[in-house]
Amino acid sequence: MKCQKCNAAEATAYIKQNINGKVTEMHLCSDCAASLGYQGFHNVVNPFEIFSSVFSPERKSVSSAKRCSKCNISFAEIVKTGRVGCPDCYTEFGQELDPTIKKIHGNAKHLNNTHTTLQSDEPTIEQLQNELQKAVEEQNYEQAAVLRDKIKERQAE
Repeated sequence: MKCQKCNAAEATAYIKQNINGKVTEMHLCSDCAASLGYQGFHNVVNPFEIFSSVFSPERKSVSSAKRCSKCNISFAEIVKTGRVGCPDCYTEFGQELDPTIKKIHGNAKHLNNTHTTLQSDEPTIEQLQNELQKAVEEQNYEQAAVLRDKIKERQAE
């Protein structure tokens, strides 16, 4: 199949984009793919280049002159490698990183290593277990039974 952009070279890259529900598909040669900003279509694919494609084009154009004050990494390097240099990068490049972090994780706020969501106002299993322990110590066995059942329900989820 010929490249859909230059119609000369053999297509070696298949690009499929889904932007706000609009799906586009392209068959491109490696040169045309590279000219459009898609990298990694020359023999070996760097897995971090695939990750960097998550960043939208407008974030790729952010000036590479801006650098983290702690580790001296630029935003362009973060996009290229898919890795931040240090925890301060999240503060330094927060405006650029937030949309992508939200796209990947569904949230830009760290929720520790628990599986809770910001939308949930319900207590965590750990909180329920603490309440259960307190109810048992106070010999409030009815409340303890209710809490025990809630904990079992949550663990089953």
